[in-house]
Order: sequence, then structure tokens, then C-alpha cells
Amino acid sequence: IVGYNILDFDLPLLEAEFKRVGLSLPKCYPVDVLIFARELQRGGRHNLSEMMKNYGLVMETAHRAGADADASVRLLMAMASDLPRDLVDLLRLQTQWRDSQRARKATWRQRSDGPALLRQEVGASAGFIDEQGRVSLGPKYLYGNETDPLRSFLITYCDATSHATVEERGGAEDE
Repeated sequence: IVGYNILDFDLPLLEAEFKRVGLSLPKCYPVDVLIFARELQRGGRHNLSEMMKNYGLVMETAHRAGADADASVRLLMAMASDLPRDLVDLLRLQTQWRDSQRARKATWRQRSDGPALLRQEVGASAGFIDEQGRVSLGPKYLYGNETDPLRSFLITYCDATSHATVEERGGAEDE
């Protein structure tokens, strides 16, 4: 299921309605385009209409279920070149970026759980190993304009350890 703010708005609403009639929401894999919009387009407004404009897409009618659903899918497709192709990797990145965004928001609001969320962000998504010990693309998947995860890791590693990168050495590699 693809939507814009689907994890915080649409899914809780659907779950409540299913529960109200004695059912449970069928298993689904929600992709929340808003989470990716906030990371890929830092600063500015992140409402669906603005994001469509930022990606050069036309949105005929805002705040109508069909039009918003269509716009969400088209926006996700426009972002696709900056996101993992594999659904499992995309969902993992979505979880990590959502956790990161929540931690930043909690810190900004000086909530009592802000430091715990920030520690969770640093532990799980800032390091390339997720909470289950698997290799993770994490928020560092995108490094500026760099979308190659291995290259991003190497650049980050070199920066963190103050080693010169190949570019800093003038393109000459050690033999």
C-alpha cells in the first residue's frame, strides 16, 4: 500500500474501522512517501502538493482520496532513482528514516523520550547494522548526491577516520 502520511494517518484510521466491525487489517506492506520526501527534500514544506511541484509533477485535485493516492504513487516513482529497488530494503530504510525523524522531532519538542529516541536512532540506523544485526543501508544510504551504498560507506568511513579519500589524493590510488 502506497500513501502520503499513511503510517500516521490512514493506517491507524483503517485499523480502527476494521476493529470496530470485529475484523483485523489484512497483512500489508505500507510505503509512506512522506517519510522519503522529508529525507530527500530537506527543508521547506512537505505537503503532497508542494512535493509534487518540487518533482515537476502536476496534481489536479488535492485532498481527494483518488487524486491523493494517484499523486502518492507518481511521487514515489519520481523518487525511485534515489531509493532502494528491493521492497525489503525500501521498508527497512523507511523504518530507519521514520525513527530518525521521530527522534529529531522529539528532541525539538524537548519531550522526555527524546534522548531515548535519539539513542535508538544512533544505535540502529546511523551505523550500517540494524537492531537485528543485519547490514543496513540506513539514513547514510544517501550521501549528498551519492546513491551507491558501498561508496557512501567508504566516503563516510574515510571522513570519520580522517583518512584521505582517492579524490583528496588527486585521484591516485595506492598500489
